[in-house]
Amino acid sequence: MKMISIKKYVFLRLVLPLLVFVSCCVEAQWTNSKCEKWPKAEPPNYETNKNLNYPYSNKPFQNELPDCSDPLRKEGGYAPCIDSSSADNKILDFWGEGRIITNKGTKKEMITGFVDSYNVNHQCQVISNGPDRNRKIPNRIPTKGYDLGDYSDVSLTKYIADNSFAIITTTGSPITENMIKEMLRIIKKSASSAIIIYGYEEKDALRKLLKTKLEENKFIENPSYKFSKKLSEPSSRPIVAFTYKVEQEQTEQTQVKPGSPRQEFDTEVNPRSRR
Repeated sequence: MKMISIKKYVFLRLVLPLLVFVSCCVEAQWTNSKCEKWPKAEPPNYETNKNLNYPYSNKPFQNELPDCSDPLRKEGGYAPCIDSSSADNKILDFWGEGRIITNKGTKKEMITGFVDSYNVNHQCQVISNGPDRNRKIPNRIPTKGYDLGDYSDVSLTKYIADNSFAIITTTGSPITENMIKEMLRIIKKSASSAIIIYGYEEKDALRKLLKTKLEENKFIENPSYKFSKKLSEPSSRPIVAFTYKVEQEQTEQTQVKPGSPRQEFDTEVNPRSRR
């Protein structure tokens, strides 16, 4: 027994810290290598994707950039933040990489992303698969979070103003409380708003976390929500929408008028179950 205790002591005090150190070094080397390669990567594919001409899309995270709420942002000659006017009718896709189609034309065809979304992703991330693999991400909004695989440090306050987007999406990626906090800061609080997730099963702990936090902020899972053609194009299932719960009088004030921009996201297609 004494020998076992000594072994445990040696492992905990010497071996384990060494393993953690080596793991961190390997991870850091991988990330640094990725950031060194990113500037040399091929530019985004703006034939498949629509170029939204976002000025910071092709730049690393800007530490010196004032937050959108800082008066210096307007006074300092910086490019404007994305706000409700520039985000109108657009999708904000967390960890998105633009439109990717794999195994095109076959029974195994898989579609992810959107052709005209703003894509939140790590400043050195390139497209991970498909025909545009290793190219830069189109319409990317950089975040320092996701360095070393850490999704918790997600802040977009330098790039996106509060209450800007009506539609926010994410597909099969890690979901953290910090990411949810940013989603809730950015999403419009109106009857037309929805946070939509792809590929998370009902028992998935990440889906449960998101559901709990969104419900605390009046975004309720809406099984009767119907999806526009654009929102139904990605293949990952199940697809779930959380919509904003508003008072009846507010709902009446935000009824959709013919020809309004919201019609892009109006109900058209029922969600399909995962095959």
